[in-house]
Amino acid sequence: MIDLSKIKQINKKIIYAVVVFIIIFELVWAWQTLQKSKVVLVGNTASVPVQTEPAVISLISPKTDLEVGEKITVAINITSSKLTDGADIIIFYDPKVLTVMPDAQSGKPVTLGTLYVEYPLNSVDEKNGRIAVSGLASAQAGVIPKGIFGSIVFQVKVVGPTKVSLDFTPGSTIDCNVIETKTARDLLSLVNNLELNVMKN
Repeated sequence: MIDLSKIKQINKKIIYAVVVFIIIFELVWAWQTLQKSKVVLVGNTASVPVQTEPAVISLISPKTDLEVGEKITVAINITSSKLTDGADIIIFYDPKVLTVMPDAQSGKPVTLGTLYVEYPLNSVDEKNGRIAVSGLASAQAGVIPKGIFGSIVFQVKVVGPTKVSLDFTPGSTIDCNVIETKTARDLLSLVNNLELNVMKN
């Protein structure tokens, strides 16, 4: 005859073994999940994964209130957290209010910075108030731009408010661009224009 009590004991052992295996599996899974999402505390601050910053181009000047005849230097600042192959900058200004003063050495409208290795384009259309300048990284490696791309000296001609602005439309490739290395993707997501107020001297 079959000993039913022994069969029941065997079945209970199998059930216990399965339950223990499931519990151990869940504990291991929970531990691994916690390790992946773990935040390390340093003092009173938490160390979290670094978020990449969007590429930003800003026009910066030491002051915004000017007098007729005064000269003002406007810096073109670029920041990006990713490697870039280059940048294209297009700037509009009102030629009735402002005159571009060429760089003393090059005679070009933009005095170049050192973010990029080459600057193949540096021109001004004085009639329409348009400045175009481009910078390129070396063929061997990209550049993470953080600083002054270049600067422009304007001289004020008449009284009134005026604006120096960057030509930028999200998704467009024919205006201001910051080009990501390898992907050729435009990283630029934000521009900061400059508003000036010209007063009587």
